[in-house]
Amino acid sequence: MAYSNFTLETVQKTFQLEKIESTDIFSHIEPVEPSEDLTKELAKKVPCSEILGILSSMIDQKA
Repeated sequence: MAYSNFTLETVQKTFQLEKIESTDIFSHIEPVEPSEDLTKELAKKVPCSEILGILSSMIDQKA
């Protein structure tokens, strides 16, 4: 089965998994500002990921 055909529901049923939802699991953690290095690296990689997403959708359309 292709990755694009998976849904949470089909995976749960196929592998007999139980989805457990927890709220506020990180509520006790204080937010922090991202470092300048992280911000710069993310800025470099976001355009790349957008291009890969576009290419992936183009390939899927041809299949």
